[in-house]
Amino acid sequence: MALAIVATPMVFTACGDDDTSSSSDDQKTVSYTVSEEYSGTTAAEAKAAVESVRTTLLTTMCSSVGQNYIPTALGMGYAIAIAESDETKMLNELEATYARIKDTDLKGARYTMTLRKGATELGVYSFENNSSESRRANIDFENQTLNSQNFWIGDGEGQFTYTESGVTITGTQGSYNGVPYWSGFAISGRTENTYQNLTPDQYNSVPGGTIYGDKFLVVQGPYNGYECMTFDQPMKVLGLHCTNSAYAYSSMTIGDDHAGGPFTKDDWFSAYITCISEQGDTISTTEVELAKKDAEGEDKILNYWRTVRINAENVKKISFSFDGSRKSNGYLSTPAYMCVDKIAVER
Repeated sequence: MALAIVATPMVFTACGDDDTSSSSDDQKTVSYTVSEEYSGTTAAEAKAAVESVRTTLLTTMCSSVGQNYIPTALGMGYAIAIAESDETKMLNELEATYARIKDTDLKGARYTMTLRKGATELGVYSFENNSSESRRANIDFENQTLNSQNFWIGDGEGQFTYTESGVTITGTQGSYNGVPYWSGFAISGRTENTYQNLTPDQYNSVPGGTIYGDKFLVVQGPYNGYECMTFDQPMKVLGLHCTNSAYAYSSMTIGDDHAGGPFTKDDWFSAYITCISEQGDTISTTEVELAKKDAEGEDKILNYWRTVRINAENVKKISFSFDGSRKSNGYLSTPAYMCVDKIAVER
């Protein structure tokens, strides 16, 4: 006998107002909800396996933000109110836990947990009958060998590529007076977080190093965009992690000869991630605010790894572009760099 449950009611487990509320220190508090789908046999061992992975995921979600998981019945759903600034931490720990347990044998059952903030889907965590070959992959650049300064821009002049899990990333290397230059992407394993000299500091991230593993992507593109990623077949792009490069961060916080002095309240700098179909049509464009508009203080310029949710279907290519308030003769003056890690895709 088969059993199918689609959860709709929610059990709220923490106090907090809805999406627009604030605490006394102006920290925004928001609600996140979990819905569930379960199908399979009524066998006790199958239900126990589902309960085990469900409890592990929900316990991780709560404990990552310092709360206790209150057990609820399968099918009741779940909700939790947290500080919005804790979203990245919660999602990162959920992703790591899911990666660890996603191949759990559910004894013939299937289970999917979907996390949402309002109407926005933040993550889907599925456990399939044939879990030995997951449809989901995380591109993390760990397979590339780096040079003695801990970065890679190809092995010589011309076009170079890196391929992982059906995703090919393309860049170009050239030279001027014997000094190599590049566009498109570089792969870095550097843990330094400051900028003094173009090489090797253009390969540094502001947080210093990666969010996962040992390597990350440095995207560098022209003002009008660069199609950097191509998929061997159309895929769903779930999301990725982004932060500022030390090069761009230095330009925005200290200033330089090309871009001028430090950013003021009115300055801004953004990257745009455009998903493109097999027919060449734009599916979606996601803005990443690397320096926020009309903001001041520590919150203005991104200095940590931010989770960026995309959730675009049937993507064949991804294009990166940059724009901002600082321009010279119509061209962007702020270094068009961004660091990227752990691109989540699903076939």
